[in-house]
Amino acid sequence: MNIDHQTGNCKQGGQSPRFARRPNLKEFWAKKSVGDSEFWEKKIFNQNHMKYILYARKSTEEDDRQILSIEAQVFELKEFAAKEKLEIVASFQEAKTAKEPGRIKFAEILSLIEKGKAGGILSWNPDCLARNSVDGGKIIHMIDRGLIKALKFPTFWFEPTPQGLFMLQIAFGQSKYYVDSLRENVTRGMRQKVRNGVWPSKAPLGYLNNPKNQRN
Repeated sequence: MNIDHQTGNCKQGGQSPRFARRPNLKEFWAKKSVGDSEFWEKKIFNQNHMKYILYARKSTEEDDRQILSIEAQVFELKEFAAKEKLEIVASFQEAKTAKEPGRIKFAEILSLIEKGKAGGILSWNPDCLARNSVDGGKIIHMIDRGLIKALKFPTFWFEPTPQGLFMLQIAFGQSKYYVDSLRENVTRGMRQKVRNGVWPSKAPLGYLNNPKNQRN
């Protein structure tokens, strides 16, 4: 270390420390932004080079309701997969509501993904995957852990980016809000039927439903 006797400043390597080159923050953040962009672009690119599990679901277990729902979903999902060149390694169909956790087929899909058998899920929309906080949280957590690398929907945009995860959480939240709001409205209607002297559900054992007013 040298001392400039005229100014009294210390010199190191022939240059005063206060004149040493400072890091260019603008350049640093520009490089970081490019690096982040390349990182997400690579993740998005790899979505079309992985294995997907197709999942179709309808809300009711009754055969006479939404009878064509699953059939239509499967047809259009396969059509979408062919268009996007997605490799489907397994297909699951389930007639079970998503407002409560505990769907068997859905659990099998997550188990296969955890075992590395597939990296993505193909479904009609986020509403088919989850309408409750538990299942929605599992999907988000598996994306964060890198187990689920892609979700594909013909009706909804998703990319494994912070923005994509944010939009997915909003979609799951809207689905749960719809279920909660519907439950409240249906319960209110049933209370009013009771006040009107009308049986609020199907006729109990030993009675027949009246085709005119649906109750007897």
